[in-house]
Amino acid sequence: MSVKREWAILEDATNKFTVAKRLKTAVEEDRDELKATVTRLCDEIHEAKAKMAEVKKLFSKHVEDLQDKVITLSADLDALSEGNRSFLDALGEAAAEVSEQDEQALDPNERRKELYLDPPSAQ
Repeated sequence: MSVKREWAILEDATNKFTVAKRLKTAVEEDRDELKATVTRLCDEIHEAKAKMAEVKKLFSKHVEDLQDKVITLSADLDALSEGNRSFLDALGEAAAEVSEQDEQALDPNERRKELYLDPPSAQ
């Protein structure tokens, strides 16, 4: 082989070695960058999971509080309904008593007039 040819082969090998060295350096830099990115993403995922657990805990607490309030309101509503029923019963009894007292308070002549104008059989 001639010296020129050997020199060309040596230059070609040197160039290829230089390119390979640069590629190796670039790959190592990319690998380090990817490792840093993966580590950062893992940390962010861990933080997000912790926040989600905290939110879930708070949400569960709010749901329990709302359930307690619903139970309390339901009991209050039942008590109020019972109170209303008792009040209406008492009001009906009072109205019946007032009606009886009104009938008894009428003087006999007025009572006769009422019976004459509106006899019980016509009702």
